[in-house]
Amino acid sequence: MSMTLAAKKYGIDKSSELTWLLIRNQNSFLVKRNGTQFSSEKGNLMNKHCLTYSGLANKDVVDVAPGAKRGVVLTTRSRKNGKFVSHEIPKGSRRVYRSLKKNLSNNFYRADLTKAAVARASALAKTARVNKKPVNKPSPRRK
Repeated sequence: MSMTLAAKKYGIDKSSELTWLLIRNQNSFLVKRNGTQFSSEKGNLMNKHCLTYSGLANKDVVDVAPGAKRGVVLTTRSRKNGKFVSHEIPKGSRRVYRSLKKNLSNNFYRADLTKAAVARASALAKTARVNKKPVNKPSPRRK
């Protein structure tokens, strides 16, 4: 969400808590199923409707998506201008996990989402894996 013209003019910065209070009960990404609330917004790693994982309310957003061939695409929000920056990590699964930990924890970005990002990358790697079908041998003919 971008700041309004008045907020830019007077230098008012919106807080995450205020944004969450405004969008928590109704927004276009809210999905309610069987008494549970989910969220389909970009930047929500766990797809849970809560402040911790929200891609709309938080200033520091992390998103993990599948890469073109292999690996994942890590998307974060720039601290300077608030635009999304994507980094493709075209590596094997263990190197992807190590790179995610390095980018999130060691750079002091969102260390609390490191475990969720690695879990999301693991799930994406599992779905991208192609199962090799065994070669069907013809059954012996009966006489």
